[in-house]
Amino acid sequence: MCSFTLAFFSLYVLSLIKPVQCWWGSEHVQSEPPFNRKSDVTREEDLKLRWEFDWSFGGISTFAHLPHVKCLTNPDVGYDVAIIGVPFDTAVSYRPGE
Repeated sequence: MCSFTLAFFSLYVLSLIKPVQCWWGSEHVQSEPPFNRKSDVTREEDLKLRWEFDWSFGGISTFAHLPHVKCLTNPDVGYDVAIIGVPFDTAVSYRPGE
C-alpha cells in the first residue's frame, strides 16, 4: 500500500511540474502590427489607397450613371452636388438561382 501511495504521489508531483515549466519557460513577444505604417504615407496617398478603387458593377460609379468627381482623393477639385450615403450594392455575393 505504501508503494502505491508513493507512486501516486510522485505522479501527482510530476503532473504539477509540467504546467509550471510551460508557464515559466514561455516568453510572450508582441510585435507591432504590419499595417501600422502611417508615418511614411502622406494624407493624399492615404486617401488614394482608401478611396481610389471603384468596382465597375456597383457603388458610386453606377449611381444615376452620371460622371462623378473623387473629392476624397483630390481635395482641390470643386463640386456642385455632393451625395452623402451612396447606395452600397456590393455586399451580396454572386448567387445564381437564389
